[in-house]
Parts: sequence; structure tokens; C-alpha cells
Amino acid sequence: MYEIIDKIVYKIKVKKMKNNKLNSIDGVFSLGRLITGKKLVVLYVGTIFPIFMIAIIIGVIITAQHHLMSITKNIIIALTCASVLVLFYASIFIVVLIKNNKIIKKTQIYLQDAYEIYVKVRRVDIENCNYKPYQCEIIYKVNGIEHKKISPKGDWLWGNNKYLLKHCGSKVKALYSQQYDQILLLKAK
Repeated sequence: MYEIIDKIVYKIKVKKMKNNKLNSIDGVFSLGRLITGKKLVVLYVGTIFPIFMIAIIIGVIITAQHHLMSITKNIIIALTCASVLVLFYASIFIVVLIKNNKIIKKTQIYLQDAYEIYVKVRRVDIENCNYKPYQCEIIYKVNGIEHKKISPKGDWLWGNNKYLLKHCGSKVKALYSQQYDQILLLKAK
């Protein structure tokens, strides 16, 4: 009986430890920024709120049509346009949530064998015009051998590599998954 309780308590502690590690990660070098904590809650609320607003707008339109309320066609057109805009707003949040959930799942896999290293991040798009905007290079040592990686091209819309800019020009802590050859940059404290 006590063994079962101990196993359950151990699993809960391991899960909390993984979540704490996940919250301390700023992003995966090859995948982009990782949204966790309060920002993730804001993202979920930002997705649910527009959907709720669309339901209210549709309810007003249906009620107006069934009960023959004195709503002009202009008001119905305005409500329809508002619902389209709100739907567009919600779709952006949904796309970001889907992308972030994929990164979280991959990050949890990378954390299984990750260990701490120091990395140096530098911006290469400024030095050489052949690189795309926000591309960065990361330099790190594993087993005494120096490795260099160039990030995928940056993107102003998704901010794939913008999170790297705050790490540029300095040595920062990171986690390295040797099995998957992935660098997980930790948040600056």
C-alpha cells in the first residue's frame, strides 16, 4: 500500500520538476520561442474570448431575425463584419497555440537527456547580408569539441528568432540534448 503511494508521489514530483524545467526554457534553437506560464494563459484567454464574442453576435442576429426586432440592415452588416474580424483575431491565436503546443511536446522529449552547458549567441545577419533577418549563430562545446549552428531564418511575424536577440553577445546557460542534438536556451534570470 505504501509502495503505491510512494510511486504516485514520485510521479507527481517528477511531473512538477519537468514543468519547472519547461517554464525555465526560453526557446528551442531550431524551433523558436516557447510560450509558457502567464503568457500561455493570456494566449488561451485570447482564443476563448473572441469565440465567446462571436457566439454573442450570432445570438443577437438570430434573435433579431426571429423576433422581428427593429434592427436595420446596417446594424446586421456591422455585426457580421465584427464577427468576421473577431474570427480572424481568434484564428491567429489558435495558430500560435497549435505551433506552441508542438514545440512543447518536442521540448519535453528533448528534456529527457538534456544537461546544462554554456553557449555563446551572436547575430550573423548584420555581419553578412547572405543571411536572413534575425538569423543567429550559436557556439557551444560538447566533450571538449566546439560546435557551431546557424538558426533557421527569422520571421518578424512569428518572432522565431527574435527571442535570441536578448542573448546575443553573451554566454548564456542552455540545456543540450545529445540524443536529438538540440539546444534549449534558458530564460535569463
